[in-house]
Amino acid sequence: MRYADDIIVGFEYQWEAENYLGKLKGRLAKFSLSLAEEKSALVKFNRWEPDDSGKFTFLGYEFYWARTLKNPNHKMIRRRTCKKKFRGALAEMKKWIKEARNWPLCMILSSLRLKLRGYWNYYSVLGNSTMTWRYHAAVMRLVFKWLNRRSQRRSFTWTKFSELWTKAWQIPAPRCVEQGESSPQQPSLALA
Repeated sequence: MRYADDIIVGFEYQWEAENYLGKLKGRLAKFSLSLAEEKSALVKFNRWEPDDSGKFTFLGYEFYWARTLKNPNHKMIRRRTCKKKFRGALAEMKKWIKEARNWPLCMILSSLRLKLRGYWNYYSVLGNSTMTWRYHAAVMRLVFKWLNRRSQRRSFTWTKFSELWTKAWQIPAPRCVEQGESSPQQPSLALA
C-alpha cells in the first residue's frame, strides 16, 4: 500500500537538513513506514553557489541551475524531462505501436494523438522544449518504422510519411502549456 510518494524540503543550513532527515526516519518508523533510501538524498542546491549546486529529479523532471539568455551572469532554476522517464515513455510508445500496428490506421492515429497530447500537457513546460521535440522526433521514427512493417512491402517513404504526419494526420506538435514572463498573459478585468 502506498501512502505518500514524493516530497522536497528546503533548508538554509546543512545541519538542519540532516537533523530533519534523522527525525523523519524515526517518525515514519512509529507508523511502521520507512523512507525509500534509494530515492532520498541531501542535495546542495542554492542560488548563491549555483555552479557548486547539484541536480535533483522530482515528478519526472530534472531540476538544475542554468544561465539565462538575457544575462549570462544570472542563473535560474530550469526543468527538463528526467532521462529515466524519457526512456520509459519511449519504451512504452514502442511497445504500444508494436501491438497496435495492425489496427485500422484511423484508430492508431486517434490513439496516438491522445497519447501525445497527454505527454505534451505534462512535459511541455518552459525550458523543456529540447526534450519534448526529441521525444516527438523519436516517436515519429517509431511510428514510421512500425507502420512500414504492416505488410510485406514498404508502405511509406520518409518524405510522404512526414507530409502525412503534419498535414493529413494532424499529429500534434509539442507546444508549451505553461505561461511565463515572456508569454502573453490573460487579459484582466479592471473595475472603474
